[in-house]
Amino acid sequence: PALQFMFAAYSWGLAQDHAYKRRAVLESEWYRGLYPHIIPRGDRNNIMNLANTEGGMIYSTSSGGTIMGRGADVLGLDDPNNTAEPESEVQRATLHRWFDVDWSSRANDLSRVIRFIVQQRTHTEDVTGHALKTGTWRHVKIPMEYEPGVRVDGDPRTVKGELIDPV
Repeated sequence: PALQFMFAAYSWGLAQDHAYKRRAVLESEWYRGLYPHIIPRGDRNNIMNLANTEGGMIYSTSSGGTIMGRGADVLGLDDPNNTAEPESEVQRATLHRWFDVDWSSRANDLSRVIRFIVQQRTHTEDVTGHALKTGTWRHVKIPMEYEPGVRVDGDPRTVKGELIDPV
């Protein structure tokens, strides 16, 4: 309840969609049953910037968006690259700079920060590829289609070619 989260997605619209879904979880009976004492703060209770009375916070933005002056305990990127422009060297370079200079410096505590990137890979030089080059990231690849012999903890699929989400 006191953790501070910051999330970014490649577009403002996608970031908003993810923020609506996070808020739905926070307002669900399931969550309210687990944390009945957690109360949203009235002065920071909008979709893109949620806070609670325990010091917890969820801030959402787009890749390249304004984050200066903010910090978090958990930094999450979800599809930070625009899949419509995978070959744009200019777009990738701009995003790499934002990732290296802005995003990577937003940790409240460098010794305890949790960072993750969830991404459909579109180019070897996308944000995931850029991050992996540093050697400080653990790469967890979950194939869209099940591949026998590729073990991923928690993956219930057993049939070759079975989709991760058939919907």
